[in-house]
Amino acid sequence: MTSSVRMRKGMVKLPDALEEDDIIDQRSQNLRQFAVDDPLSVETIKDVFAGTDLVDDNDKVRFVLELRGEIRRHWGNARDSFLAIGRALVAAEARLSKLEYEHLRTGMDRLFPFGDAVASQLRQVARAVDAKRIPEELCPGSYATAYQIAVLKPNELELAMKRGLVRQDVTRKEIISFRNEIKNKSARANWNPTQTERDRLRAREQTLLDELESVRRRLKQIEEDIDDA
Repeated sequence: MTSSVRMRKGMVKLPDALEEDDIIDQRSQNLRQFAVDDPLSVETIKDVFAGTDLVDDNDKVRFVLELRGEIRRHWGNARDSFLAIGRALVAAEARLSKLEYEHLRTGMDRLFPFGDAVASQLRQVARAVDAKRIPEELCPGSYATAYQIAVLKPNELELAMKRGLVRQDVTRKEIISFRNEIKNKSARANWNPTQTERDRLRAREQTLLDELESVRRRLKQIEEDIDDA
């Protein structure tokens, strides 16, 4: 059988010069052509689907990218919706009298599908975006996550931006972890051993006073019982 026939039937062996690294590079190029308009990296796909053959299947790779694109579009719509709600609530606060607005807050869950706590978060996120503290295009698709960013102090928000934590797909867990890190660093910076010892001794003092009061009550009861006898 001639080499041309073997080529037509797809049976030609790979030349020895084509190493495994070259094959991997070709796969990466195939993935990149599907992800030109998507910030998702090829390495992310490889990491997520490690241990499977998905990265070798271009149709499935395309499906994953299309799925991601569809969900990101809906996620973006969700963000636009909660920002619009937050802005409407901010406008209501300006339009209604103080008393009227307090009544609105009290009956929030009777008028809308959420209570005052959620409304407060929506307002804060809307204010943060409109004040340009959070770039609208980077605002997460979850109001609860966006709220965790909105309540950051200016220096904390600046640090979060530098770390790449202000983005559409950031998770609430990431922001909570960041806030805890900041809180712990602040606590360590303000730690005073003398003050810590004082607080410990005060707590011990209160415990002893409570025990003393208990002993005194019991003694009084015993004395009364003796007198009655």
